[in-house]
Amino acid sequence: MRILLAANRYFGDVKGGGNRVAWDAAKLLAKKGHEVALLCEGIEGKPESERVEGVWLVRYRIAKPNLNLLSRHQKAGEKTLRKVMREWIPELIWGHMPLQMIAMLNTFPTARAVYTLHSPVGEEFLGSSPAPGVLAKVKCYFANRIEQRCCESAEVITVLSRFSKSELLRLHGEKLESRIRITPGWTDVAKFSPVADRTAAKLRLGWPADRTVFFTLRRLVSRMGLDRLVAAAAIARDKGHKFQLYIGGTGPLRTELEQQIESLRLGDCVSLVGEVPEAELALKYASADAFVIPTRALECFGLIAVEAMAAGTPTLSTPIVALPEII
Repeated sequence: MRILLAANRYFGDVKGGGNRVAWDAAKLLAKKGHEVALLCEGIEGKPESERVEGVWLVRYRIAKPNLNLLSRHQKAGEKTLRKVMREWIPELIWGHMPLQMIAMLNTFPTARAVYTLHSPVGEEFLGSSPAPGVLAKVKCYFANRIEQRCCESAEVITVLSRFSKSELLRLHGEKLESRIRITPGWTDVAKFSPVADRTAAKLRLGWPADRTVFFTLRRLVSRMGLDRLVAAAAIARDKGHKFQLYIGGTGPLRTELEQQIESLRLGDCVSLVGEVPEAELALKYASADAFVIPTRALECFGLIAVEAMAAGTPTLSTPIVALPEII
């Protein structure tokens, strides 16, 4: 079967839970003998078309400047698909993000369709800021409409948790319930596994071995709750607990978090470590005494929780959204 998947980015270009799930699925389908392609937004220096591990990668680029905020991804994706796939017509399209899904639906209207809702995209816009403004609310409105079309066009809609299913029905209507299947995410347990000696692993990373080490890996945006984690670290420090907290990830709140750490005088026990290379991730999970997920909203699966637990690391989370269900 010819299968065309779509994600925001190819996981080898840009890390992320949704990108990983789409890429893992593409690789597995290719190994099973299907002809598989993956549509995604490209990045500087990467080719428009290439083969990777049996999957045909097709990257579209958005022309700059581009003021068409509502449909630039869809139009760029369609243009690239029509250019590159003149003779390769998919029998099945499987979208993992709404904008790229629309590009596939418009280009191949007769193909059967599956859509995976990783997280409601409109809610993501609202949750990225502690006080979303008018622009975020406008984006949310149009994103919900686009997402609804994706769901209504799909024969099957997959979600990664019961929480995600409830959100989908709340936002897009009970009429879709018969199409929804819960298919939880996964991780590679050969890659993410416990270490024989956690102290030795800490020393390999340059982490202290004489105190409890906490680790978290999050986008630095409001809904991840990292400001509350830093505040909690100050409480633990003031109570005399000896620990080190490493916060991995990038995002717009880095400066704000740095200022919070400085104002609370936490520089000796809380560190922002930036982007964590994929090659170091498994060791960091396994070396920590506990992994922390302080999310305040919209965690529709929690792949990092699965990865950390596969590495044998106790995982502490806020008791909300999909996290209790997954842990």
